[in-house]
Amino acid sequence: MRKCRQRDENYACHGRDKVAERRKAECRRVLKPGGRLILLEHMDSDNKLAHALLSLLEPLTLRRLGDHLTRRTAEAAKQAGFHTVSEEKLFGDVVRMIITEKTEERQG
Repeated sequence: MRKCRQRDENYACHGRDKVAERRKAECRRVLKPGGRLILLEHMDSDNKLAHALLSLLEPLTLRRLGDHLTRRTAEAAKQAGFHTVSEEKLFGDVVRMIITEKTEERQG
């Protein structure tokens, strides 16, 4: 097995599937403690009308592209063991850049 050096920063896209779970685990593995994971994502909107539209479109995009439009990336990153440093809205509140840091190693 090839060893990978730990990194200070990592860039990734996110999703809500088993591949995305493996990506988050790999990011945790290769990042140094305090290392940053920078996510550029389209995600669900806090606007009720935009959320309703994204929810209506999601079955089509999921079937055609395998893509979830209503994901909550910052919450998923937190569950994976990353602390949100900043979150910048780039296109309304649907496209965001989220900068996270790897938290302390999990026990167990």
